[in-house]
Amino acid sequence: MRYVLVSKSVEQNTENDISITADDGIKLVASECIASEATHQWAILVHSYRTSRSFMKPYARKYQDKGYNTLSPDNRAHGASGGKYIGMGYLDQYDILRWIDYILEKDPEAEIVLHGVSMGGAALMMLSGQENLPENVKAIVEDCGYTSAKDYLTWKLKQRFGLPSFPVIPIANIAFKAAADYYMEDASALEGVKNSNTPILFIHGTEDTTVPVEDVYRLYEAAACPKDLYIVEGAGHGEALWMDESEYWKRVFVFIGEQ
Repeated sequence: MRYVLVSKSVEQNTENDISITADDGIKLVASECIASEATHQWAILVHSYRTSRSFMKPYARKYQDKGYNTLSPDNRAHGASGGKYIGMGYLDQYDILRWIDYILEKDPEAEIVLHGVSMGGAALMMLSGQENLPENVKAIVEDCGYTSAKDYLTWKLKQRFGLPSFPVIPIANIAFKAAADYYMEDASALEGVKNSNTPILFIHGTEDTTVPVEDVYRLYEAAACPKDLYIVEGAGHGEALWMDESEYWKRVFVFIGEQ
């Protein structure tokens, strides 16, 4: 596995842009911030659909304030990372595994928290069910992730256009497979959490019109792992942090054992 230092900038902590190569040869780029060379605590922050790693800066800063080293990747086909096709969580879960490998090569004793929003949260839930997920991953925080790519696109068709799933979803499914080599059914967070042993904190807003709040109840109920559920009244999609930042971080850090 190749790890490359792309550029370096110094703020309060030591922060670098780094790149690795995904399993299929795509270049992946992330921001790495070393809050302390002495710590073994790491957080990987995974952004949402059609945003970039900069979306996760407020999350990364909070972990850094707690003494965590952080890694904030650009998902494939986003930001500075390569790739033509968005992974909808399915392809991204394997890229996140490579980022975990990167951390473990630097720090074999690393204790890693994964924190993702929307598509990032869905990717982490898919990853949670992988048998080869290292035990160094101690907890997952998923914020407003969907049950599956198929459910998400079916919901958007109905909500935005008033259309039924047939024939659009079957046609789109064929296109997914032809272009990116996976079916929408493969991108299932629901199946991931059914097989998870890693503790997961599920977060969702009651006024989410992008991913319905019903998704989080299905996910929470299906999860086989230690778990907790934080429902934020009045929060839209990705807004849970901003409704009550103090309570949000209290819930997160209590769950991962920091308070």
